[in-house]
Amino acid sequence: EHDKLKLLLGMNLMIVSQDETDVFVSPNGKLDGPIANWSLFYINLGGGIESNTMYQVSGLNRYINPAFTPDASRTWADLKLGIRSSAAAGLWFDIFAGYKYTESDILYNPSSYDWIDKGFNNVSMAFQPTTQRLQVGATLKYDYRHIFDFYLKGVYNHYNLKYLDTWKNLYGAQGLDKDDDMEAYGRPAFTFDAGLNIRPLKPLTLSLDYSMASGIYAYLNAENIKMDAIHDLRLRASWKYNDMFGVYAQFNNLLFQKQEMFYGYPLQPFSAMAGFSVTF
Repeated sequence: EHDKLKLLLGMNLMIVSQDETDVFVSPNGKLDGPIANWSLFYINLGGGIESNTMYQVSGLNRYINPAFTPDASRTWADLKLGIRSSAAAGLWFDIFAGYKYTESDILYNPSSYDWIDKGFNNVSMAFQPTTQRLQVGATLKYDYRHIFDFYLKGVYNHYNLKYLDTWKNLYGAQGLDKDDDMEAYGRPAFTFDAGLNIRPLKPLTLSLDYSMASGIYAYLNAENIKMDAIHDLRLRASWKYNDMFGVYAQFNNLLFQKQEMFYGYPLQPFSAMAGFSVTF
């Protein structure tokens, strides 16, 4: 590290003990290289282990079947490279691409045991293929004198999956005999986020946020099912009395969409909440 270039070369050394104890090594590297005075080229390379305990998994999917504990997920490489720039006052953008290779990744599907009528019994099963994810995306932010600001972010993901586990029938992928038939179940191919913050008065902030996710698949009864795209529009108003106290009101799903993040489990069509905040 010196005045301009920053370089980190290292590795992560981890030990995981399930059926047997393994030592896992993954890269840990970072490079920041400035381009002129207003842009930065960066590379981040990482990896590691997710133990996928039932406590951890239930925080992501509360509908997981507790009878089958997932295996640990091993990420051998998680690479991201891009260019960040602040070419003008208040304007900032980031263009990036990435690659991620994970063994025993964890996806979720509704269970479809033969003895359950219509193949659905209200639990999610962990499906653990090896995944390769290619990703490209861009983020744009603009702030005008702290009076208003907005952001835009779009990300496209492409997945390749390979499944070698002999416990396929237990982990929610019955009938999938070819890797080409598999999708990255529960994960969107394309996401888009946008937000706008307006401060007409110093203590008042009005925020409007929109999120979209499309290209999501589920697997049920030996069939890939393409789920409807998710559209979520949120409005929040907050009033900050001082550095310690504030109040807010928030309204979610203003488009009143009937949508699912996990197949068979609908999200709330509309919700509202209000409260106060205390900062210590």
